[in-house]
Amino acid sequence: MARAKKEKVQYTPFDFEYFRYGILDFTAYGRVLERTGLDECVAQVFSIAAPFGERGTVQTVMIDSILTAAQFEAARAQGWPATPPG
Repeated sequence: MARAKKEKVQYTPFDFEYFRYGILDFTAYGRVLERTGLDECVAQVFSIAAPFGERGTVQTVMIDSILTAAQFEAARAQGWPATPPG
């Protein structure tokens, strides 16, 4: 127990709300709905293939980059482009 107090627990930071990742030939844009574990969340994910979104579990290891709300809205305005805006 004394040694455990000195060790720092390391895990992927999870302080974001919007993200994107590549899958097949397109980009998926997600919004975190609920954090369900250290490295997973329930999210609503949008893409050209699912313009109205799909709800599912996403592992943080899949995420290519974190987006701001403005970047997420820019992607929405452009119809969820395969090539990320900006």
